[in-house]
Amino acid sequence: MKNLIQDFEKFHKEIFEHKPVLFKGLADSQRSQALFITCSDSRIDPNFLTQTEPGYMFILRNAGNLVPAYGAGGTTATIEFGGEFLTANIKGNVLVQLKHLRTHPAVAKRLRRGDLTLHGWGFSNCHGRGVGV
Repeated sequence: MKNLIQDFEKFHKEIFEHKPVLFKGLADSQRSQALFITCSDSRIDPNFLTQTEPGYMFILRNAGNLVPAYGAGGTTATIEFGGEFLTANIKGNVLVQLKHLRTHPAVAKRLRRGDLTLHGWGFSNCHGRGVGV
């Protein structure tokens, strides 16, 4: 805990104080440009991977980066989703989550209008590379 407190103080002095416009904008409103769905694995940092500032992406994190179909609950699936399945079936998992996203009315409407595109990626911590699905 001591390290976390020291790191937070370092953040405040070295980053927060030097980016007042960014943090004022974050305090004033939520204006994300992208929705980034990822697993809750602590080794994955969406802003670090994409080199974006806080606020650029709305980030949804959960175990298995699951997107339940519209109207379905996802808690049980999240709890039961095993690491072995993820490792063996990353591409299939991403494709299923993209399919589920398309069932949500707000997403389907924007897809029909043509002002939204969906992209699925897998990421390798070993190679530091993202792979489009």
